[in-house]
Amino acid sequence: FLSPSGNDEVGQLTHAFNGMMQSLHDRNQAITKNLDTIRQQVRQLTAIHQASTAIASTSVMDMDQLIKTILQLLADNLGFSKMAVILYHAETNCCSVAKVFGASSAIAEAARQVTIPVHAGSITADLLFHRKSFLIHDIETMAPRFFPPLLDLLRRSGTKSIVVVPLQSQAKILGFLAAGRDTSQCTEEDLHILLTIAGHVAAAIDNASAYADLAELTQHLEARIEQRTEELSRANIQLREHDRRRSKFLSVVSHELRTPLTSIRSFAENMLDGVTGPLTELQRTYLIRV
Repeated sequence: FLSPSGNDEVGQLTHAFNGMMQSLHDRNQAITKNLDTIRQQVRQLTAIHQASTAIASTSVMDMDQLIKTILQLLADNLGFSKMAVILYHAETNCCSVAKVFGASSAIAEAARQVTIPVHAGSITADLLFHRKSFLIHDIETMAPRFFPPLLDLLRRSGTKSIVVVPLQSQAKILGFLAAGRDTSQCTEEDLHILLTIAGHVAAAIDNASAYADLAELTQHLEARIEQRTEELSRANIQLREHDRRRSKFLSVVSHELRTPLTSIRSFAENMLDGVTGPLTELQRTYLIRV
């Protein structure tokens, strides 16, 4: 910028020049801001696209690998320090940490050992039962609503700010997706991007769970079929053995009875033929019956 020397023609030109320079400066700042916004949106769209591609290409049976891939893609593209998927177990009304990304192995292992009960008034209950999402700029401001062991893990991992959204598939809540930052605050944009991708993640997890249940059922049925086949095989062997014994019994009985029956028949026929002398009519009747 130039310093005006007065109100003469030169001074007026100087004022005009300074105005032009200020306008160019403001325009450059606006362009830079717009470019930053565009770059951020490109990163977000890239994250959504890559996560969707990963969901489509990863085997539905491998839920662990699916969740790991998605968390890594989102963390790399959106700049989150930590990410986690927490699954809800309706039969016990509690949650467990399925996968943690960005934390130390000790923190990740400790997180997997935590069982999170779902109590009324807790953040977990609002996520699961009321479908609420949370943007928490400072976890300490919400400390009373956190499950204490989970809050302790967040503090130990250095997480300062988090954003959490429910994982919902076909009106069924599967759990929630969480992302955090260590040195900066999470933003509304972070919340929106997680809400955008949460439906895809939930559908993938739901499909993987359904296929896992189907595989378990199939394995159970195969085991039952194998067991029944063995039982039928043993029963068939027993039936063949019974048949063999019956045939042997009949053979023995037939052999043992043939000789005396033949002798009885021969003697009866001889008597009917008059070998032993004349027969009365009653004797003849009885011998015929014999």
